[in-house]
Amino acid sequence: AAAAAAVRAGPLDAALLDLVGDAAGLATLEALRAEPAGAELPAIVLGTRADEPARLRALALAADFLAPPFSAQELRVRLEQAICRARSTRALREEALTDPLTGLPNRRALEERLHEELRRARRYRTPLACVMGDLDHLKPLNDALGHACGDQALQAMAAVLHEELRATDFAARVGGDEFLLLLPHTGAAAALKLAERVRRRLSALRLGHGGATRALGASFGVAALDPTSDGQGMVDAADQALYQAKRAGRGLVRLATPAGRDGGRRLRAPQPAGLLR
Repeated sequence: AAAAAAVRAGPLDAALLDLVGDAAGLATLEALRAEPAGAELPAIVLGTRADEPARLRALALAADFLAPPFSAQELRVRLEQAICRARSTRALREEALTDPLTGLPNRRALEERLHEELRRARRYRTPLACVMGDLDHLKPLNDALGHACGDQALQAMAAVLHEELRATDFAARVGGDEFLLLLPHTGAAAALKLAERVRRRLSALRLGHGGATRALGASFGVAALDPTSDGQGMVDAADQALYQAKRAGRGLVRLATPAGRDGGRRLRAPQPAGLLR
């Protein structure tokens, strides 16, 4: 149980388990593999050559098996190799989950985080809110001042979010000019205040290229997790509130209305099914 808790608190680089005189070692390894963060954790199991069932079980659990005689130097080398593999895998994974332009997590990373936050909110009965943000008039900005200026706008949005969000909050770029924020332990009122702060900061910025400048604006939709809904429902509600802000003139923050207020009509065209469409 302590090892599984350590993996959840991670990240860890490797696990070393000694089966000699401790039959619980393989059970510990199985518990580690059951944790999402421990599924691919490099592991080295120390056992005896005579214990073939343990060796086969360790190999089935994707662990290296080391039996005596071995030196401390050999063990150190094996650990160093395991740590290098873990760090390389982590770096590749982070690259795959990061938007290269803004440095924010991408849609795939957001899907994973949303599942985690939903489980946590349900388990501990804590509030959870999300904010969908969209830069206003990004295409005209690209057309008038060039795509380099459009990239600056996206990076400015990411920089403001980085400064405004808490360490426990999460922001991701989920589309060309769309961003989604997850705010644990946050209700609708606090999420509205955050979105308004971000909106005001962005509206005070001006981007320029070649002497021409344009103001930067954004619209936001806010939704809180409904006890009767799921994560997709919360995201859809924030998405609909964002569309309402766009229809009302842009540069606004709107809170999701209760279900049925719009006659059950989707405010955006249907998209492929799935979380975070």
